[in-house]
Amino acid sequence: MKDELFGELEFDGFSWNGNIKTLIFDDEFALIIQAEDESQTVTDAQRAVYRAFADNAQQLLPQMLDGMVEFYNDELKYSYGENDMWADIDTPEQLLEHIKPDALIVPYDNIAEDFGSIYLTFLCDWEEDEAEQNGIAVEIANGEIEQINTSDIAF
Repeated sequence: MKDELFGELEFDGFSWNGNIKTLIFDDEFALIIQAEDESQTVTDAQRAVYRAFADNAQQLLPQMLDGMVEFYNDELKYSYGENDMWADIDTPEQLLEHIKPDALIVPYDNIAEDFGSIYLTFLCDWEEDEAEQNGIAVEIANGEIEQINTSDIAF
């Protein structure tokens, strides 16, 4: 399917998938637009959620990075694994050396709301096994950061 905003998308049984580059990270995210089945195409509400994110992304970036550094230090660091696996991360610049964009997820279960949530997930180099990574996720709703946690908040 070709969407007017997201471009070429393929359905995998649970979501429409593609790739998207945002203005705030110099890398692509895997784009996941959740759908109940293949007959449910991308909705205007899902496009509106993404546009609201894209319009506010530059203003949100400093707060998002600061929040991710705080989450790393307060919740993740030393929470599991060997102590030598954890990097010293005190600034957004240091954080950016250890994460990479993973997925931008637009869920379908918030469509009834004026603005639903959108999730950005990141892979983290302190988690060596990509198949078992928890990563870090940021939930953004109504143009504001709602929460920062491990990536399982997005699914």
